[in-house]
Amino acid sequence: VHGCLQIVKKPQNSKEMSADLSYDANLFFIAGTKGDLEGAKKLVEEKKVNLKVTDGLDRSALHHAGHVDIIKWLAIECKMDPNTPDISGFTPLHWACMRGRLDVVKWLVTEAKADLYCKDKQGRAPLEFTDDLDIIEWLAPRMNKND
Repeated sequence: VHGCLQIVKKPQNSKEMSADLSYDANLFFIAGTKGDLEGAKKLVEEKKVNLKVTDGLDRSALHHAGHVDIIKWLAIECKMDPNTPDISGFTPLHWACMRGRLDVVKWLVTEAKADLYCKDKQGRAPLEFTDDLDIIEWLAPRMNKND
C-alpha cells in the first residue's frame, strides 16, 4: 500500500486497534489523517473498506481527514456529508479548526458549504475551537456576514 500505510504494521492484538474497527478500517482512518489519498482509495477499492464506518466516537473518515485532497475526495466523490456530527456534536469543520488546518477550513466552508454555526453538544461553534489567528481572521468575517 502507498505512502504512510507502508510503515504501519499489523497489530498483534485487538487492543492495539481503535474502537473495535477492522485492521483495514484503522488503516483507512490513518491514511485520511496523514493525507494518503492513494492509500485511502486503494483500501476502499481493494479491501472494500466501508466508507460509512465510524470509530467508537461516531467519527467518520471525514472527521479524521486532515488534508484537503482527502476531504475533497470524501465529500465530492464519496458523497459524505461535511455537516455530520460525531458523538460530541463535532463536525469536520470543528476538527479542522481544532487542528489549525486553514486550508481544510476554507475548503469546507467555500466548497462543501459546511455550516459555520453548527454547535457541538455543549453549544460551541467551530470558531471557538481554535486559537489559530489565520483561521480566526478568515472565518470570523464570514460568520458576521450571515448575522
